[in-house]
Amino acid sequence: MSNDISFKMNINIVDAAAFDRIKGGANIDWRPPHKLISKYKELKDLGLGSLIGRQDVLKADEFKTLNIRTCTGGLTSDSKTGTGAGFHYFDDAKNYEDIGGFLKYLFNLNPNPDRAFLVGGKNLSKNEYSLPIMNLFLEVFKIKIPNLTYFCEHRYPYSETDFHFSQKDDTVTVCSMFHSPIEVIERYVSSVDDLKKCYKRIHIADGDQLFINGKEVDTKQFKTDNI
Repeated sequence: MSNDISFKMNINIVDAAAFDRIKGGANIDWRPPHKLISKYKELKDLGLGSLIGRQDVLKADEFKTLNIRTCTGGLTSDSKTGTGAGFHYFDDAKNYEDIGGFLKYLFNLNPNPDRAFLVGGKNLSKNEYSLPIMNLFLEVFKIKIPNLTYFCEHRYPYSETDFHFSQKDDTVTVCSMFHSPIEVIERYVSSVDDLKKCYKRIHIADGDQLFINGKEVDTKQFKTDNI
């Protein structure tokens, strides 16, 4: 993979050991303000609810977030200015109601992104807001951002994804685990077949490059926009 700043993103899928070797980057928490119970209640009781800071979104040159399951995670990147904003959006009723405000906040952080990455979501009856939230992100990003790469809707109930972003080399490093309820050993995406087994909807934007454990993959099979 090239280390030159460019108008594309490199998506590199790795196993857990390789992901754990990545050091640095600000951590994005999954908890929205209303899940930070003590802080939320304290400020709300004081009439200062608007001062509650978000830990589920940030703007930085390097960041990561872990354990994306039914949530929606992702990032927006402005290749011209070298700015990136990442997020990990929890799927519950409150966040579903607030998604318009969150998206406004995200685009205020990074107003003119030309590339984006989305990942997560599951079709589970007990997580009724997971796919509706994911689909709203997809719809808005498709309208506002020219180039969108996504790995959406984990196929397996027991699956999760971590990702790390570095603006320095335009690289999103992704680690995805999946296994069926009857399997004991966790599996990590290590091939194209694994990638297709792990996610129901996959799309690689024009210009973005896909790697699995450092080896480039032909992305022609992932050019159909199946939003």
